[in-house]
Amino acid sequence: MNPNITSIKPRGIGIFIKSAAVSSLIALMALAVFAWTMIRYEQTNIFKQIEERGNLLAASLDRVTANAIVAEDWESVISQCLKMIESGEHVDYIVVTRKSDGFSLVHTTDNWTLEDQVGEKWQPTDYQNQASLRAHPLDANKDEVLHYSYVFSYSGIDWGWIHVGITLEDYHQSIQDVVGIVIKLTLPALVLALLAAFAFARQLTRPISELQQFAEKVAGGDLDHQVAVKSHDEVGALAAAMNQMTHRLKESQRRLQESLQLKAQAREKDVLLKEIHHRVKNNMQILSSLLRMQARQVDGDSVRSFLMESESRIRSMGLIHEKLYQSNNISEIDLSSYLQTLAGELVRMQSANREIDLQIDVRDVELGLDTAMPCGLIVNELVSNALKYAFPEGTEGQIKIESRPAGNGRYHLTVADNGVGLGKEAKPVREGSLGTQLVSMLVDQLDGEISYHNGVGTRVEIEFSESEYTERM
Repeated sequence: MNPNITSIKPRGIGIFIKSAAVSSLIALMALAVFAWTMIRYEQTNIFKQIEERGNLLAASLDRVTANAIVAEDWESVISQCLKMIESGEHVDYIVVTRKSDGFSLVHTTDNWTLEDQVGEKWQPTDYQNQASLRAHPLDANKDEVLHYSYVFSYSGIDWGWIHVGITLEDYHQSIQDVVGIVIKLTLPALVLALLAAFAFARQLTRPISELQQFAEKVAGGDLDHQVAVKSHDEVGALAAAMNQMTHRLKESQRRLQESLQLKAQAREKDVLLKEIHHRVKNNMQILSSLLRMQARQVDGDSVRSFLMESESRIRSMGLIHEKLYQSNNISEIDLSSYLQTLAGELVRMQSANREIDLQIDVRDVELGLDTAMPCGLIVNELVSNALKYAFPEGTEGQIKIESRPAGNGRYHLTVADNGVGLGKEAKPVREGSLGTQLVSMLVDQLDGEISYHNGVGTRVEIEFSESEYTERM
């Protein structure tokens, strides 16, 4: 495992605390919503019950005392009202008010009183039955009451109101009962929340621990490790994705290693081939030097010429190996650079005191070793032949070498001079010479065709194909 990677164990207690906090909060919120809903329900329900009780009491009193009120039999009215207060549950006061002048008989649990001309105190602004929660109208020190105003009439004539005040003991008791229920439910709800949090944390920390161990294994280089999480939720999908990731990483690593091995082998092969080209070039330079030394020591011109021609041919082959050794691409050689060097050395060594203008125009031609070697030998023979025979001693001239792709894998090569020409028959000089025979053999080797043209000088045109490489055992 990488020593820079710090192993961090999953903190299950932290997840439990967070889960417990969230679960408890949800439970408390649910209890709060439940309490608010129940209290609102109880408020509405109890209010309606109290309102119905007030309406029932006022209607009962209206049936019993209507005649007495019209007849102003106040004794009967007072007696009946006090009985209702005594027998009625949570009835705090009953007030009978006459509409015409506001005359009111006020009955409480203690006694009754008479209030005359009380204005709007017992006279509602709207002439209809109505109930409302209000401060106690008789004693400011008492709690608020539900005040119910009942309109009573006699023979179709509205005579006034019957006011009933009912205490809110049932109302407050009902609210207290709801609060008590919520308080009793709080502890079990919190316990359930903690149990749910523990179960959730336990269920969550197990796959997290598996994933963390997996990450440590992968970070340490073990791409064969798999996550053993088989759940069908998001964690299971993450585990499957991580297993797939390691599989792809392993496959990419394998391909990378193969690629690096191939590149290393290719580099090793390139180095080896360059070394071979370098040694071949050195050996040919040694052979060329030996031939040159031998040519200086012989007396006959024909033998000396033969040795120098052989030395030139060997030098042209050695030059190819030198170019391949110096090139980044050891499988192909740039024909333009090769011919520049080859023809330049031939002109420098064989032109003596003559001024020979060498022009080389080769474009987009790169040849393999099997093709470049015979092509170089052909140019070597044709340029050497032009330097020997096209320009008599002391005359100046021009030699031009051109090459172009001819399509379909074939190439066109032209070697021309502006010398004395071939004569009337337009045949190569020294037709039976070794050089001429060598050119013909090399052209045949390249599956090519050669033609000689006579005019202002000599122009030799060759069309050839690039040789196909065949592996040699």
